[in-house]
Amino acid sequence: MIMNVQQNAGAPDSIFPTKEQVANSKMIMNVQQNAGAPAYAPPPPPQAAPAPVIIQQQKSNTTCIVCTLVCVCCVVPIGIFIIMFVMAAAAVTNIASDIDFNTPPPTTDGPVIFTDGGTLNHYADICAADFEYTAGSGALESPNYPSNYPGNTDCTNRIGTASDGVTFEIDAFDTETNYDEVTFVNANNELYTFTGYSYAGGPQVGDRFSFSTSYVDVRFESDFMGEESGFSIRVIDGYEPANDITNLGYASRVINKEDLPEKEAKKNE
Repeated sequence: MIMNVQQNAGAPDSIFPTKEQVANSKMIMNVQQNAGAPAYAPPPPPQAAPAPVIIQQQKSNTTCIVCTLVCVCCVVPIGIFIIMFVMAAAAVTNIASDIDFNTPPPTTDGPVIFTDGGTLNHYADICAADFEYTAGSGALESPNYPSNYPGNTDCTNRIGTASDGVTFEIDAFDTETNYDEVTFVNANNELYTFTGYSYAGGPQVGDRFSFSTSYVDVRFESDFMGEESGFSIRVIDGYEPANDITNLGYASRVINKEDLPEKEAKKNE
């Protein structure tokens, strides 16, 4: 019976679509084309984070710069200090090596060692050497006399006697007052100081003074400035009681410059 129904149903009218089917199909395509893009776009994929290696490299570079600055600021001053300390220590060592701490410094206050000068029968420069003379008929003079003597002198001559004493006579005397002095010291260590200055009542050129001791040391000292023409003092062997130095009544004697013109006449006698 089934077969009869199928057979009775017959074949389809046609295998091709109908006009209505084609029209419907075109309408569906037009609707799809006019619909456009979807209502919203999907979100973009997330960007990858920076590689951790690059971040670590930047931090490492910054750390190196900071370390370099710290080294420059700290190490360099320390190095300079060490170099200066070494140089100072070397300088102190050199200075110390030049000093003999076992040898006392020289002093001018010790006894003078004299050289035998024979009999004084000439005009002798008192600073030529530390001579010991026997009194004769000569004279002791300042260096360069009658021109100005030099500064910073300290000279001593000893005058001994062949008889009973020594006598001195001033031919000329001109020194800086109270700074440049001639000192006579007898064997009893009694001092008599002469310094040049002009004042009324002072001793005169031509004054004689005598010592009864066996010798007299004559010392000339000048400072660093104020040099004058100096002195010429005649030396005579023998003691003269009338001209004993103690009879003159002074321990320090100031020479009167008003008598200075007489020095050349005295020297040429």
